[in-house]
Amino acid sequence: MEDLLVQLLGADLVTQIVLWLGVIMGVANAITASFPSVKENNVYNFVMKVLNFLAGNIGKNKNADEVE
Repeated sequence: MEDLLVQLLGADLVTQIVLWLGVIMGVANAITASFPSVKENNVYNFVMKVLNFLAGNIGKNKNADEVE
C-alpha cells in the first residue's frame, strides 16, 4: 500500500488530476446520496447544489429524499 501511495504521489500531473477528480466525485456522491437534497436552510441548499454538481449527479443518481 505504501508503495502504491508513493507511485501515485510521484505520478505525472495528468494522473494526479484524474486521481483527485475521482476522489472528489466519489466523496461528493457519497454525501449527496446520504442526505436530502433540499431543506429550508439556504446555505445547506447551496452546498448540496455544489456537491451534486461535483458528484456529477445527472440522470439516475438520486439524493436520499428522492429514492422511491
